[in-house]
Amino acid sequence: MYSYEGKIAFIPGGSMGIGAAIASELAMLGAGVVLFARNEKNLRDTLHILKAFNKSPSQVIDYYVLDATDYAAVQVTFTTAIEKYGIPYFLINCIGIARPNYFEYIHPNDFDTIPESALLMLVLSST
Repeated sequence: MYSYEGKIAFIPGGSMGIGAAIASELAMLGAGVVLFARNEKNLRDTLHILKAFNKSPSQVIDYYVLDATDYAAVQVTFTTAIEKYGIPYFLINCIGIARPNYFEYIHPNDFDTIPESALLMLVLSST
């Protein structure tokens, strides 16, 4: 089996859903996991779960509060995380913004926000 120990994963959108599930699997396999999301309570809750899978004292399990639609914040936050943990082995973008509603009630600005958050992660990963 492949060893994930010593590898770091940055997971934007990792505080819940698919992102949290991927983070859990990687943590169980020994990878370091750094989550990025807007909701600090969700981040703390997921971090608590991930720490239960901690394989060693050197395994990184951390989070940063981040609104991925704020390009300047993305740059500063990722630069800070990279300075602290190094360049991640994995960058797994699980950002998802849902605006569930009937189509006629969805505000036109919502259509801009949804892809914008994913685009910022794409730009960041290419630099």
